[in-house]
Amino acid sequence: MKPTHSQTHRFARTSSFALLLGGLLLLALLPSAWGQTWTLTPAWTVANGVGHLANNNANRGIAYNAISNQVFVATRSGATTGAIDVFDNNGNLLSGAGGVTGANLGIDQIGVGDDGTLYGMPLITSVATGTPVTVYSWTNWNTNPYQAYASTNASDAVVTSFGTKRIGDSMAVRGSGLNTLILAGVASGGNNFVLLHTTDGVNFTSTVITNITGLPSIGGNIFGITFYTNNTFLVLPGSGASSRNVFLVSYPANFASQAGVTGTLLGNAVASGFNSQTYFLDYSPAGQMLAVAETASLNPNSVGIFGTASFPTSTSLLASNSIATANANGNDTGGAALGGQGKTNALYVLESNNGLGAYTIGFTAGPVGPNIVSSPASVTAAFPPQTLTVSATGTAPLFYYWQATNAAVAGSFTNIPSAANTNFFTISAATTNYYRVIVSNVVNAVTSSVAFVSLLTPTTNSAVSQLWNAGIGAYSFLANDNNTRGIAYDTNLNRLVVTSMSGGAGLYILNGDNGNSLGTLSTAGMYAGGTFTVDQAGIADDGAVYVGNLAVAGQTFALTRFPAATNTASGTSAYSGDPGNGSAERWGDSMAVRGSGIGTQILLGSYSGTNVVLLTTSDGINFSPSLIAISNAAPGFARNGIAFGAGNTLWGKQYASGNDLYQIAFDPVGLTGGVVFDYTSGSQIPSTMTGLGIDPAHNIMAGVIIADRNNDLQLFQLTGNANPPVLFNQAFFPSFNANGNDNAAVAMKFPRVYGLDVNNGIVALTYGVPASVKPTINTPPVGGTIYTNYPGFVFSVGVSGTLPLNYQWRFNSNNIPSASSATYTLHYPPTTASGFYDVIVTNFGGSVTSAPAQLTVITPVVNPGVTQVWTLASGSRSYLDNSSYNTRGLGYDTNTDTLVVADHFNIYVLAATNGQDLFQLNTLGLPNGGVNGWTLDQVGVADDGIVYGANLVTAGTGFSIVSWPMVAPNQVPTVQAYGPGDPGNGSNDRWGDTMAIRGSGTGTQILCGSGGNSNVVLFTTTDGQTFTPNLITVSGVPNGFSSGGVAFGSGNTFWAKGGPGFNLRLVQFDTSTGTGAVTLLYTAGTQIPNTLTGLGTDLANNLLSGVCFDDAPNDVQLYQPSGGAAPPALANQTFFGSANVNGQYNAVTILKNNRGFGLDVNNGLVAFRYGSILAPFQITAVTHAGSSTTITWNSVASHNYQVQFKNNATDTSWSNLGAPTNATTSSTSVTDTGASGAKRYYRVQGN
Repeated sequence: MKPTHSQTHRFARTSSFALLLGGLLLLALLPSAWGQTWTLTPAWTVANGVGHLANNNANRGIAYNAISNQVFVATRSGATTGAIDVFDNNGNLLSGAGGVTGANLGIDQIGVGDDGTLYGMPLITSVATGTPVTVYSWTNWNTNPYQAYASTNASDAVVTSFGTKRIGDSMAVRGSGLNTLILAGVASGGNNFVLLHTTDGVNFTSTVITNITGLPSIGGNIFGITFYTNNTFLVLPGSGASSRNVFLVSYPANFASQAGVTGTLLGNAVASGFNSQTYFLDYSPAGQMLAVAETASLNPNSVGIFGTASFPTSTSLLASNSIATANANGNDTGGAALGGQGKTNALYVLESNNGLGAYTIGFTAGPVGPNIVSSPASVTAAFPPQTLTVSATGTAPLFYYWQATNAAVAGSFTNIPSAANTNFFTISAATTNYYRVIVSNVVNAVTSSVAFVSLLTPTTNSAVSQLWNAGIGAYSFLANDNNTRGIAYDTNLNRLVVTSMSGGAGLYILNGDNGNSLGTLSTAGMYAGGTFTVDQAGIADDGAVYVGNLAVAGQTFALTRFPAATNTASGTSAYSGDPGNGSAERWGDSMAVRGSGIGTQILLGSYSGTNVVLLTTSDGINFSPSLIAISNAAPGFARNGIAFGAGNTLWGKQYASGNDLYQIAFDPVGLTGGVVFDYTSGSQIPSTMTGLGIDPAHNIMAGVIIADRNNDLQLFQLTGNANPPVLFNQAFFPSFNANGNDNAAVAMKFPRVYGLDVNNGIVALTYGVPASVKPTINTPPVGGTIYTNYPGFVFSVGVSGTLPLNYQWRFNSNNIPSASSATYTLHYPPTTASGFYDVIVTNFGGSVTSAPAQLTVITPVVNPGVTQVWTLASGSRSYLDNSSYNTRGLGYDTNTDTLVVADHFNIYVLAATNGQDLFQLNTLGLPNGGVNGWTLDQVGVADDGIVYGANLVTAGTGFSIVSWPMVAPNQVPTVQAYGPGDPGNGSNDRWGDTMAIRGSGTGTQILCGSGGNSNVVLFTTTDGQTFTPNLITVSGVPNGFSSGGVAFGSGNTFWAKGGPGFNLRLVQFDTSTGTGAVTLLYTAGTQIPNTLTGLGTDLANNLLSGVCFDDAPNDVQLYQPSGGAAPPALANQTFFGSANVNGQYNAVTILKNNRGFGLDVNNGLVAFRYGSILAPFQITAVTHAGSSTTITWNSVASHNYQVQFKNNATDTSWSNLGAPTNATTSSTSVTDTGASGAKRYYRVQGN
């Protein structure tokens, strides 16, 4: 049968135990907290003689019924006799002499399911089919017993597994209905158990649990068992067991489908103080509480409760007490049952032969440590002030210690001295920091998570001061409900009118000085139609108040006029109808008012169209609309803000990205308008600006920015030109609520401005015109001489003065279109770009013009015999950077047609034909010894293909030259050609900056220039592998004369040049004497470029090359030496692909086999081919005799030349002198016989 329950709950007794039951909590009691106190206090006892309690070893089972709040005690008088007594929670016997109906069945152990069903099990000392294990059930104590289980079948697992065993000394019950489980221990040694289960809630089937490895033999007949959680139970072995710990055993989840299963030991822990005698157990899952009752032959016996939050790692004794046992308990029988709500409020103990006892379980909560519910939130891209808050629970008082650091590293946080002991901290200035808070009380301290705060610096100006502000809730009409939308200011009465639909249509009057409420305007008689009865408001110069409703398409727009902003003023209709004249637009979101009397004008912005409405009056009371179509403005351009500008102009703004700020000029007669200025949303004006106020007399604009945190009222200076308005002040609203409808309004009349953010309140300011300091030019633009292939020549100017600074660059006093920043760049300028450049800088304080900078653009020398093949600019390769000065060496191998490039540690191999990277030479194991570890500085290739690399030293010693046998993959340095050593023989020179190689095999020679002396070193070899240094001291030269470049000349000569300021020299040397002398000298700056370095020669073609740093960009210059006093003639210029600074003037050029290559350390590589080099085209002589002037120039036979002249240098055009002349030789002359003035200028053009 299915159990039913009819007993009532009777906790409401006046005993101390009953009162305690009603006052304690369940789970809240059990977590460990600092200072908490548990108690186990005797509540009552029932002595022998009550019911069937007696000193006869017969009282053996106890159970608690949570449904009826009753205690059951089983008495086994014999194998088939006995009784079950029922007590209430105060120890009163309820069952009289009879007890539970039909309980004279020899019941030994009892238990109660969660549904209140009582189960009893007789003791069987020898299991057999004739003496079966039996379980009886009672739905309540007044019903007849039902046999829920009996092991009468010979195939029953209990019979087959535990024949002759003793079962019935220990029992536990849990669950209800179909989920009811009954656990029974098997005595007579071993560690076996019977688990009974049901599929109908009434009849039970057995599963035996055996083979629990690690669980000690239970020891004796009496031991404690109780269900734990899920598929587990607890065992405390009896006397004689090898361990008296509490053991946790699990059984399989599918046990019900099997006759027998194996149990698993999950762990064990000692129940401190309860591990030496015989004990009974009970467990409360709700309270994580284990009850242990001692039933040994002691006086007294102990009882205790344990916390199991850490079980089976450990148990914690919560409280203990004792029970008097005057009579001996030789069988160690009895039991324990937890009771009360959740089985956590009471402990009932049956001590055989000594009666029944009850204990109240008490809990006094100590102070609870702090727990942080919510940590401070990070705040970024916001403006101060911003407030961090923390929410914490715990026993008061709580203490708050706010900390900060500029890097969230453990141990770096420090207390903020100014922070008060509160759960919030306000940051009042711009900062970028990390914050946290430590919350503590008498128990302990906890630390919040870290909040990152990055606050921006607001723009402020001394010309602006805040009068007052009012946040949400300051007035009844200021609510976070999107309903308060309009604000207007009256200069006559110094009053504000605020329109609101919060709580119904209202017109509220405030004092302009302090925001005090002054009453309301009466809305009686106002038109009540439209989406909002009141939306926007404006006040004319005569004090008349105008209030408009919000009307979507199809609704009537109504305008109400009040003569003044007073409580007594009555409103009259100023206009009612469709101001759009059938355009189906929405009106009333934005409105502006100006003028007075019959000169009053009212503007309405369209929500989605490009029209505006101008309302005018002929009597100062009644208004007529004029629809004005605006061209070139975005639809809805004035949706969120409209304001009058000067004259017949207006301003409009729509919220959100892509919606620009427009200044519009309109014709009130022709009813048209167009854009004067369009300021780009996002880049020139905040995209989220809404609400608009304009002070045209002072060129100041105001708007509400609803994307800032907090939203703010911003003031701008209008530039009057295409330059955007300039922000000069921000004033923040008191709160940061969402403004989902993007509604804001501005009332602006000098010197007052009021901003309304619909869900964030009102800000009131006074303002003036910001002071402005006229611009001062600190760094004027600088000109120069550049070539037409210069990639980007930049003029720049350094200026101080009050922002905004506006720039206008000019060329020869004429404005350059779109040249309006602090720099102006010319890309690949033509020669016509030569002239004077200046810049005019203006701000609100005035203007200033820079001194002109002269730029000369010239055409490079280009020889038809030279062809540029390829260029690698800086950055095109990892080793070709623009600033490290690391890549300094360059060599060319004619055998493999490859280039080798050295960059400090590596040698890269490139295809000479196109600059493609091929591979790297192996540089592992190179001797260091160089300055700062500079393993490789210069590199070169002899005529036999052997590669030589040299390091860099600054004090003579440690100089090395290493060789590779050829340019090929995987080649390693095989020979230490020289060093490490001092080739200067104690001269303390710097070696490695410049190097030249010629010859092959034993005829190979390596020339190195000195970085700071008048020496060079010529390395020679007798075996083609190792080299000997020959120091050559050159007379009559300055120290460092060869630091910029060396190159072999013919025979025993070499060319040499230092850095800037050093002349170019040809030196004759004698290795036998170790001396050298200059044979030719060309003056730097006049005969040869001042900064020419990185020399190269092609003796067969009489060519000299170098890199010129005077030019922009730098270039490889190709010269034809004259062989005499005449300077080398410039034949061609090949430019590098970038124009970075090379302050150390490091460069290399190579001329071999009609191929030319240049390396500019910070500007990359260039490659060119050359054939027959024509003599440079130049006028070689001008002679004057009488009235005739003869012009002579070098020429090419069969080419035509035209001589031209002009009489003044300032003339912009040239005149031909006769017809073109066809050259027949290398020199051609033409005579001018018509010159009559004092001077004439000539030039020659060839083709």
